[in-house]
Amino acid sequence: MWFAQEGHILSLLPVKGSDTPWFRKVLKAPSIRLAVNDVATGATARPITDPRRVREVMEKFRAKYGADQVKKYYSKLDVAVEVSLG
Repeated sequence: MWFAQEGHILSLLPVKGSDTPWFRKVLKAPSIRLAVNDVATGATARPITDPRRVREVMEKFRAKYGADQVKKYYSKLDVAVEVSLG
C-alpha cells in the first residue's frame, strides 16, 4: 500500500476512492491495524471527504511517487484517509 507521511500523520489514498472496499470498512469501523515486518500497532483511521484536503493528500502522493504513477494507479480521487501515528 502506498502512503505519504508528514511528521506523525500517515496519509492513505484509496486506489478506487470511495468505492475501495477497505475505505468502506473504515467508515463503519475506524480502528485499523498497521503492520511492517513483525511490528504491528493499532490506530484510528479518519476518512477525509473534503475535496480540498483530498487534493492535499493527492499532491503529497504526486510529489512522492510521481504524477504519472498516481494517474496510472488511482482511478477515483474523491476521498483519502489520515492516521495519527503518535
